[in-house]
Amino acid sequence: MKYKKNKIMYILSLIILNLYIFSGCSYYQASDVEVDLFKPKKAYELSDKYLGLIRNDNIEEANSLCTE
Repeated sequence: MKYKKNKIMYILSLIILNLYIFSGCSYYQASDVEVDLFKPKKAYELSDKYLGLIRNDNIEEANSLCTE
């Protein structure tokens, strides 16, 4: 009798777990957003421009590069 109860509880817990897993993964939205984490050429050009502005005592324009 005890074995039968354990088996039923085991099956019910598996069913509930499966329902939980499948309902959690039912909505998926693919996004094709390109993440611009680090591009060496772009970083080099920006830093070159920034340091050139600092060298020419144009601090305000150099700071505006950082906020773009």
